[in-house]
This record gives sequence, structure tokens and C-alpha cells, in this order.
Amino acid sequence: MSNQLVKISIIIPAYNASSYIIDTLDSIYKSISNSFEIIIVDDKSQDRTLNVISDFSKNKNNLRVIEKDINEGPGVARDLGLKYAQGEYTLFFDSDDLMLKNAIDEIVNYMDIHDLDVSIGKYNILYGPEKENIAMWEKDREIYNYIHNNVGNILDPKIYPKLLTLINYPWTKICKTQYLIKNNVTFGSLRLHEDILPHWTILMNSNKIHISEKVICNYILDPSGNNMTNNSSGLRIQCLNAIQQLYDLIKSNDVYKPFESVFWYFSADVIGWAYGIISDEYKKKFHETAKDIFLNISFEQLQKIYHLNEYFYNNICEFIINKEGI
Repeated sequence: MSNQLVKISIIIPAYNASSYIIDTLDSIYKSISNSFEIIIVDDKSQDRTLNVISDFSKNKNNLRVIEKDINEGPGVARDLGLKYAQGEYTLFFDSDDLMLKNAIDEIVNYMDIHDLDVSIGKYNILYGPEKENIAMWEKDREIYNYIHNNVGNILDPKIYPKLLTLINYPWTKICKTQYLIKNNVTFGSLRLHEDILPHWTILMNSNKIHISEKVICNYILDPSGNNMTNNSSGLRIQCLNAIQQLYDLIKSNDVYKPFESVFWYFSADVIGWAYGIISDEYKKKFHETAKDIFLNISFEQLQKIYHLNEYFYNNICEFIINKEGI
């Protein structure tokens, strides 16, 4: 497809996704009326992923598959896909989630009218083997409700920095492709938590973000399944690598200073959560690394955390004084 014809690029990393990726692709084709392209980056799958995609893509000239020679994780795959994106807008999607009808079209139309670079949409969680619809996580619902009751549907995140603590799923954000390129938005090589840095980079660099009421997709989450959310291995330590990357970015430019307090709030939350699920054999290393990160916090910022959330304040203090068992 030529550049002029592509409105939306949808980038999907895929690894051993043969049992569910067709449902994902089918949902996309049924959901979007605008011109779009799908770029699947296969991360050296060991199953029949490429075969099932090949069968599905017959007579579809807007689906492209990029085959990687080595497995490097979803972040590297997404970054590679972006290099091939021809659409005016880009959405990063996952190979096991389901897009909902008309949401993308309506969001992109709104962005066109108001000349916006970034929009955030809602999601549903289909939880457990029964796929019970529990809507969004409670924390995200609270943020959405506050924004729509007090701000409106276009927001400067410096006015309400807590926006950045929305869960950093990549498929909640639709962005102009050139905005992503201009702001050097990359996922990088982490295999877990690779979506933290791009989430914050996207939101911190915009002063007009559309907060949409449209639900973009159903996120299938089974606690007994293979979702990355369930991973308790040593890879969970990469949470701390992602937090360190984000801290370095925030300290690199004074334009990000308005987000420093909410960064520490977010870090206390996600680090505490990750410490709670990582296997016991990795807890000591995790704790030591987290302590090094939290030693960067100033007394002023620590006091702000205390007034915002005493539980998070206590989490940080526990790490700093090197007391395990949070």
C-alpha cells in the first residue's frame, strides 16, 4: 500500500502465537473501516505461527510479515515493525488480544479533527478461563473518572501527572507515526516491562492528549496461563532496569521535571508489585537493586509520597533500610 492510502499501521509482535493470532487478526479486519496495514514481526517462532498467518493472509494485500532470524523479545520486534510503518497513525497491538469494532476509526477521526498526536483508549479485561469481563483495573477507572469529571477529554499531562500511572499497555495508545519517530519512542531489548519507557516517553512529550471513552480491545488475562503478567522468573528483575531507564530519561531534561514526583509514586507501586510476585530465589537480588534506585529519591520527594500514599511511602522506606519481606 502507498503512503497516501494508509491511515493506520498496526504493529504486532508474534512468538509461538499459532493458537490465537488468527482470532486477533480476524477481530482487526472486522473492526476498522479506515485504510490500514498490519505488520506482524515474527520473533523466530518455533510453532506454526508463520503457516497460519500465511493461510490467513491470502488475498490480503495489507498484511505484511517480517521474519526475524533470532528471538529477541517483543520490544525489539515492535521497534523493527515501526521502521516499516507507512500509516499516518500507529497502534501497537498484541497477538492474543481482540480489537473492538469502530473504536479505532472513531478515535482517529477525533484526532484528525483536533490535530492531536496522542490518544488513550479504554480496554476490557477478560479474566480467567471463563473470560469474565471485569472492565479496566480499578486504579485506571479512578483516573479516567477523575479526568472526565474534572478536566474533559483533552488533557495536558503536566496539569494532571497521575495520568502517567495508567497501566502501560502498548495497545491503549494511538499515536501519529511521525510523533513516535520525532520523540525517539522505542521499546528496547527488555523482555518484561519493555512497555514502561515508551509509555512515559509518549505521554511526557505531549501537551494535548485525547482521553477517549472508546474501548479499544479485550485483553485476555488468565492467571493460570502464559501471560507475561504471570511471569515470576528472574526476568521480573527487568522491572528495575525499566525503572532505571525511566529515571535516567526524566533526569536528562528539565522539561520532564513536572513528572518526577509521580515517577516515584509509580515506581513504589510497580516495584512493590513485582517484588511480591518474583520467585523467592530472586528476591534478595531484586531487593538490593531496588534499594539502589530508591536511594536516589530526595527527602522532599519522599515527603510528597508520604502525603499521597502512606503505603507506597512505607514500601520505599523498607527498601532503603534494606529490610526484606515487604
